[in-house]
Amino acid sequence: MKKTYNISEEAVRLECEIFEVQEILLDELSKEFPNSEISFQLFENATLEAEIIDEIQVNGEGIKVITFSNGRTILNTTPYTMSFDDNGKGVKVPPCGFLLNSTVSEEKVSDIFITTKYIGNQEGFRFLDAVKEINEDIIIVGSIVSAQAYPRRVVAMCAMKGYEKAAPGKKRMNPNLFTIFMK
Repeated sequence: MKKTYNISEEAVRLECEIFEVQEILLDELSKEFPNSEISFQLFENATLEAEIIDEIQVNGEGIKVITFSNGRTILNTTPYTMSFDDNGKGVKVPPCGFLLNSTVSEEKVSDIFITTKYIGNQEGFRFLDAVKEINEDIIIVGSIVSAQAYPRRVVAMCAMKGYEKAAPGKKRMNPNLFTIFMK
């Protein structure tokens, strides 16, 4: 972890405290997630976020997944890193390495209204099938569009209580609650 401070006794004390907390968390997380890569990032509000990355092989490719303390494994199919709250600890979920795509179909309802449907493609369905063959319990998280394009297979995230209106960089998502589309 790298953080720049003005040279002073207070800065040195603060840096030592941060490293002590980091070492304690690293020790705890290493026991909980053996054989995982763990890194930390310090944010301005002095909260530590942990990133615990495991990898599964899907169609010969290494795909990143995160397993939370509740036992749920998340696979992020968006191009963005997601921040979840895991029992008060921030956990970063990086993109898995595969981006789900879809096409849009619009149907005119009236002169000013249309209905929109998102349709998944064969490459996406093959990827989702391959993931479920490896572990049917993996929760595949995508955008709200992907959740509609691949109903029952991909879910969208829900924010933690109190984070619903937070800025994207400060928002924390709930690892216990997801939005699913049934058809």
